[in-house]
Amino acid sequence: MFGLPRIVVVLLAVYFAFFAWHSLGVARQFSPDSMNYVDVARHLRAGDGIVQTTIGFNEAWIDPAAEAPVPFVAQPPLYPLAVAALTSVGAITGMTEEDAALLLPALCYFVTLIAGAVFVRRLSSGAAGLFALGILVIHYPLAELSRYALTESMGLAFVLVSLALLVRPRTGASIAAAFASGLTAGLAFATRYALAPFAVVGLAVLAIRPRPPAHQESTTARPGRFARAALSPGAIRALIAYSIGASVPVAGVLAHNIAATGSLGPPKPAAFSHWYEGAGQFFVSLVPWLADPERIPLFSQALVLGIIAAILVRFAKKRAALAGGSERPAQRDGSTSPSVHRSITLLISSIAVYGIALVVVGATVRTTGIDPRLALPAAVLLLLLVAIVFVEEAKLTMRAATRIASGFLLIAILGTGVSIARGTTGAFDGSITSERREQMAWIEANAMPGDWIVGEDAVDFAFAMRRTRLFSYSEYPFTHRLTRETFDAIAARVAGSGDLYLVLRGHRGLDEEDWQWGYGEFIAELSNGEEARHPDLQRVFRGESGDSIFKFAGQPKRTTR
Repeated sequence: MFGLPRIVVVLLAVYFAFFAWHSLGVARQFSPDSMNYVDVARHLRAGDGIVQTTIGFNEAWIDPAAEAPVPFVAQPPLYPLAVAALTSVGAITGMTEEDAALLLPALCYFVTLIAGAVFVRRLSSGAAGLFALGILVIHYPLAELSRYALTESMGLAFVLVSLALLVRPRTGASIAAAFASGLTAGLAFATRYALAPFAVVGLAVLAIRPRPPAHQESTTARPGRFARAALSPGAIRALIAYSIGASVPVAGVLAHNIAATGSLGPPKPAAFSHWYEGAGQFFVSLVPWLADPERIPLFSQALVLGIIAAILVRFAKKRAALAGGSERPAQRDGSTSPSVHRSITLLISSIAVYGIALVVVGATVRTTGIDPRLALPAAVLLLLLVAIVFVEEAKLTMRAATRIASGFLLIAILGTGVSIARGTTGAFDGSITSERREQMAWIEANAMPGDWIVGEDAVDFAFAMRRTRLFSYSEYPFTHRLTRETFDAIAARVAGSGDLYLVLRGHRGLDEEDWQWGYGEFIAELSNGEEARHPDLQRVFRGESGDSIFKFAGQPKRTTR
């Protein structure tokens, strides 16, 4: 399969079985975004279109006048569309939207592993491809995020497939491959807006002609450089085919956004951070973690990685010297490998283009900052770059690379098996907490189905309880802070159509300044025992962790909105 040795294929299949078992049968990890994706998929299967139940979730502002369900434009629609489609296909087996939302990232995770190995094999050698597969398997953020019902592994799979389709060592991409590459690049954008820069990378790869084999090179050519020449008719056709392929899903997403909201994308307020802050966040997020940083600090992990790499390089060099250096990585799979310098240039350029785009966007519109989740595509490309350089430096043979990849797969299988036995979840767990479940139990027992709920990330009430009358706010800067004026506008909007409840999370450890900055004066007063300032809100539930539920008992104030 894809040039992989049989032992690696077998271990990869076992790892997939364990990984899917853990994701679907044990961990079942859903973040607020995950819950919203599932909600959108439910609406799609019900024939409601690409909409979400929860008003205000992942939106910059809460619109008290909005009618639920509201258009889903905060993220591209491909993932919930795929979840709905997979649920329909698997309905005969009893598959739910929740199951499909977890199975899809697991499937895409293994497409990512294989596509990464194929991409590196085409860039460098079969040994480098196997080594890349091995280090991707033990890359902690990639595996953990792929256990969530999130879009990361799906978008990354499209990116790597798109790049792999363009890499043809001898002849360059064919028209069909260029179209398929453009289509998958467009599908990456239709999965995650942030992946749009990789379409530019694909155009650049097609526009820069790969260097011809050594016997065809000019005597004046500089080694390790891209050849510069006017585009041939074939290259122009490939560029056109790529552009057409990419434009199909991109146009579909933009057309949906315009039809739903009148704009190309979700509205965003202006940024308050500087570009150098984003640049620093980006570089820190590229550290290839081996474990949860809360358990093992990043510096310690980087040090361990460096020591292991140095030992492996030294060992491999000794083995190569004893063997007489007869096996070069570029010739191990029977094909002529392109220049490693060109491969390095391509990967570094891709990382730079993506990183610059993240930093520019972060300095232009308000975001929550660049974290390992946003930086994951660049981190994976960095690992592929490390694989190529390491194999070239260590003169790693196919046999050695197979053993290393098999060893890493065995480690991953063992670790996943232990997690299954313990019934543990990952470090990114953001599923419904026990405190939230207490609030849900109270709502279930005391609130009517037609009542309204305003709450922080209230999408979980739609996900777990199928509630349909929800307004959601999030900690700043996810959305603007929920003010008393906005709450009064909501009360006026829903007056006469059911009771109104305000559901607050406890958030231990926040001081008064944190409350004010993250949630504003209104929520800070209610959360810190100053509800006397708001006599029309009656506390009807208080949990041990400070979680509260208030019932609006006053006359709604009419606003000029």
